Amino acid sequence: MLFTPSDTRRILWDSWLYNDNGTYHLFHLTKYSGRRSDAINHAVSSDLLNWKDLGPVIRMGTGRQWDAGFLLTGTVIRFRDSYYMFYGARRGHLQLLGLAVSPDLNRWEKYSEEPLLAPDPRWYETDVGGTPLHHAAWRDPCIQRDSQGTFHLFLCARVSEGGLNGGGAIAHAVSDNLLDWEIGPPVHVSGNYGFLEVPDVFFFHDRWYLLFSCGEWHSCRSREWPRGASGIRYLVSEGIDGPYIEPENSLLLGSPSGSLHNYAGRSIACPSNASEGRIFYYNNVFPNTLKNRGSFRGSWAMPKKMIFRNEKPELVLPKALSSLFLKDLYSMDLNSRNFTCHPQSDRNSRNWKHPDTETVEGSADRGFSVYLDLCDYDRLYISSQPEGACRSCGFLVHYSTEDNEGTAVMMDYEKSLLRICGCSIGEIGWIFVPVTEVPLPPGMRKTPATEDCLITLVLMGFFLDVYCNGTLTDSLHMSVNHGKWGFFAESGSVSFRKVRINGSRSSAP
Repeated sequence: MLFTPSDTRRILWDSWLYNDNGTYHLFHLTKYSGRRSDAINHAVSSDLLNWKDLGPVIRMGTGRQWDAGFLLTGTVIRFRDSYYMFYGARRGHLQLLGLAVSPDLNRWEKYSEEPLLAPDPRWYETDVGGTPLHHAAWRDPCIQRDSQGTFHLFLCARVSEGGLNGGGAIAHAVSDNLLDWEIGPPVHVSGNYGFLEVPDVFFFHDRWYLLFSCGEWHSCRSREWPRGASGIRYLVSEGIDGPYIEPENSLLLGSPSGSLHNYAGRSIACPSNASEGRIFYYNNVFPNTLKNRGSFRGSWAMPKKMIFRNEKPELVLPKALSSLFLKDLYSMDLNSRNFTCHPQSDRNSRNWKHPDTETVEGSADRGFSVYLDLCDYDRLYISSQPEGACRSCGFLVHYSTEDNEGTAVMMDYEKSLLRICGCSIGEIGWIFVPVTEVPLPPGMRKTPATEDCLITLVLMGFFLDVYCNGTLTDSLHMSVNHGKWGFFAESGSVSFRKVRINGSRSSAP
């Protein structure tokens, strides 16, 4: 885990980031398990990987203060010689927005005992008496400044019509001084989502982009999303004040199957060259489809670089972060490892071999054949190019023989899907239960593949990132973070070429 609160009793929730001359300031909601957020925590880093926890900087108000209810997501912006943190709180059924000010990002003083903004009933829902909701949305601020110096505020809100699974909107307000705001109509109203949470607005290559997060519990069902849409999506506009349009394929990170395991995605400009892209960061949250919830404390995930191909954002592993991540890892030579197969795969073990230091080959006449190592790793980097003619193949990650469960990354050629599955061994063989799935890249949907496709797995603790040809495909919380790893094939043969393995564990291999 890259960052979790040093107070082990507390959970990390939504986060926001500010880069102050090369020092990254991470602010996040924090709470005790089973309770609502009662504080905003602060941590600092120079490389986005190693963090110093500085503890809470803002706590929930008391008495008649506007933020006496539980706290909601915020954002930080600098204006003149001060830093302004806009954050939310819920009082009764209404969400409100307020302000704290700081001279140095460390000492914060609340601006007023009254809120700065509340939803305007001319455009936004304020009465939830006739809806199944328990609150009126007015949260997750994002602020950008246009070329004339005007500040634009964007918020997660709702219009009164639209029902639970529609009516989600992006509210809009403008100001010249960050204190006096003029609320206007929404820049986007969606019929697909009940909420467009944590909006993140930025300008790149002559267009304005707006990222948002959505969950299956407040998304309409459709042919594309039979269980509802989940994850982080985006809108596009020609101007900062909209209208913002959702492209046909708006998914940036998440699962069309409805599984929710990453959320609250935001970005900041790349510090070296803003024209190259942006740093994208998010939280690994809600392992609601996997076991072992007791291990979950919330984690700030490894940041990615957001680049743009044909005006569509894609996520890649930044070279600088990749080098830092790999710096202390032990490089493993396949010929120096003691491989064994799981007992229920012994009949197939003769089919597995590693003819050179960068290749693993195997086959299975029917069912699954799995080739396993016996080592535990708390950090792991695996990359290879699968080739062959089989029904499916992939990687087994942290399979625990004690718990009889693990995670599998599967290239399902029959369905043209990349699947991440929970896996176990039953009485008649392997059981794979898909947790999330996304389409395979076009050149990899057949075996043998029509083009090379490099699969890269990056693991830290309980968290797994999966890349296809350098582009992030999925990121999720796993069920276990210890056990065996290996390769498997179903009904055919496969060759894993250009294998690279780096890992670390408490005792050196």
